Amino acid sequence: MSESLIKRRRRCQGFTLLELLVVIAIIMIVFAISIMNIWPAVQNSRVDTAYQNALLEVRQARQLAIDQRRQHIITFIAPQTIQTQRVEQNGNLTLIRTVVLPWDIQFDAENGIPTAPAKVPDGFGNGGTAVSFNGGNQIFFNPDGSARDANGAINNGVLYMARQGQVSTSRAVSLFGATGRIKGWRIFNNAGVWAWQ
Repeated sequence: MSESLIKRRRRCQGFTLLELLVVIAIIMIVFAISIMNIWPAVQNSRVDTAYQNALLEVRQARQLAIDQRRQHIITFIAPQTIQTQRVEQNGNLTLIRTVVLPWDIQFDAENGIPTAPAKVPDGFGNGGTAVSFNGGNQIFFNPDGSARDANGAINNGVLYMARQGQVSTSRAVSLFGATGRIKGWRIFNNAGVWAWQ
């Protein structure tokens, strides 16, 4: 065989096993680097989804109470379930909806969040309890839009949620019972001090 024929055959044989392994290794390295860069954004997205779902669920329960002229009860069931029920005329409860937060987010007042009365969301609670609505886990929305507790008292409170062990993922939903005003809060680090905004 001539030397040119041997060279032509080698070119047509394709890649060697070593070349394929090098290409696969490079692809795996690029994939790992991109996952490490994308993962924090995916985690933040789940925190924001949980926060938005909780905020929306509380607002919808209040609006349903006004629209349907029926008391609606929202219950926060640890570690991550929100349940909305309607009180019927005969006193029976009808389940409207159950919302479960993403698997890694739960009702949680993380160590490190502000706890001073002037620094907690709307001044409600002490930052030590994840679900604190007049000491309970329920809100009774009335047809006038106000929020009460199980005893009929005005129900001011706050709900905290976070990924366990990560203060920076903390979110809160506060409720001013007399008017039914609902407000969402995010934590941020201001020169080394955590604060709500």
